[in-house]
Amino acid sequence: MRTPILPILLVACATATEPDKPATTSSTPTTTPAGTGPEVCDGIDNDGDGQVDEGVGDIWFADDDEDGFGDPDQTLQACEEPDGYVADDTDCDDDDLVVHPGASDLCDGIDTDCDEDIDEDHRPNWWLGTVGNDGWLYRIDLAAGTIVRETELSNFGGTINSVEVFEQSQAFGHIHNPPNQPLITFDACTGVITTIGPTGTNAVGGIAFSDTSDLLGLDHGDESLVEFDQSTGAATTLLQFPFDLGKGGMAYDCSTGTIYGVDANTDEVFVVDPTVPELRDFQLTNVPFDSVGLEWDQASGTLLAATAKQVYSIEPLTGATTLLAELDFTWDIDDLAYYPPCP
Repeated sequence: MRTPILPILLVACATATEPDKPATTSSTPTTTPAGTGPEVCDGIDNDGDGQVDEGVGDIWFADDDEDGFGDPDQTLQACEEPDGYVADDTDCDDDDLVVHPGASDLCDGIDTDCDEDIDEDHRPNWWLGTVGNDGWLYRIDLAAGTIVRETELSNFGGTINSVEVFEQSQAFGHIHNPPNQPLITFDACTGVITTIGPTGTNAVGGIAFSDTSDLLGLDHGDESLVEFDQSTGAATTLLQFPFDLGKGGMAYDCSTGTIYGVDANTDEVFVVDPTVPELRDFQLTNVPFDSVGLEWDQASGTLLAATAKQVYSIEPLTGATTLLAELDFTWDIDDLAYYPPCP
């Protein structure tokens, strides 16, 4: 007969807690008591002030115009990049998307590329040229005092006595060929001419764009300031002059939005204001104008003026004149324009 297995009763004896040691808890605090630990980027309120990761991390800069460049005067410290902020602090105008380091230097009177200079890199590598009576576009090197053939213009007829090249590189010209006096465009790289249409003018001596991209002209045949329709060529009179203008020329300073003109009868330069409209601020120069070519030179901030075989610089506010080059050219220069480099 089997002996029954009896249960064994185990009795545990309690151990008394030592009176000089407080009881401990098994829970771990989630914060460090205030004032006992510095705040670090870890998502925890290390200093116990009720805020997490405040006052630590990297400095970020507001990018309100979302161009990737930040405003150095609008900062935020955070452990991770906040929305609307970037690590870069080199934007000089955080309200304008096109203004930032490395931007194209537009001719607008603004430091577009944030290098503390204004419009100094406008039209990089553009070159000065004039159209000869033989239908060739010539390149002028003022430093070397040379003029050489660049591009032969196709279906050439008459004399191109006024040229203006728009910022988007389209060259407009006015052909002195009575009675049609057509407005044309041409490609300075291929030489292809496209006729827009007759202007209805008598003797336009200069054309220039305005800050609203309107194409204006000085008609010394009708003694008037005109505006051309760029789709038809037709000219509309804006201002009738109460004097004999003589051969003229026009140039546009896009930094200040100023249009300049020339009166070859008096050898004066002046400001053309199409908004009034009016001619004002006449200044006598030392250029012995006969034929007239006029262009604005952004690099020097002066007018370039050509007559016969000579090219001068003119300070438009004073009329101060400097001879820059005497060119070995078959014809008298009666147009000046800067052209973009060909692909």
